[in-house]
Amino acid sequence: MNAVRNGGTVSVLGVYGPPFNHFFPFGWAMNRNLTLRMGQCNVLNYLDDLLEKTRRGEIDPSFIVTHELPLEEAPRGYELFERKLEGAIKVLLKPS
Repeated sequence: MNAVRNGGTVSVLGVYGPPFNHFFPFGWAMNRNLTLRMGQCNVLNYLDDLLEKTRRGEIDPSFIVTHELPLEEAPRGYELFERKLEGAIKVLLKPS
């Protein structure tokens, strides 16, 4: 927000919830005449096609998996992911 010129556009991608949604300076952005563009990917629109391409081997999503844990270690996996510990990007939980 500080890097954009007055009258510029700020694009926000991703999922943001507490505490981040409590700190967004709407008044400041309005006074600078900023355009805000934001939204989430329409996952349901693409899911079936992506799953089919993955099944056919056209897409290999394994490059994003940084940790593989047994399902019993799910709480640890969620902590690794949430806190970005040990370089966690995607944690794969496997049932025994």
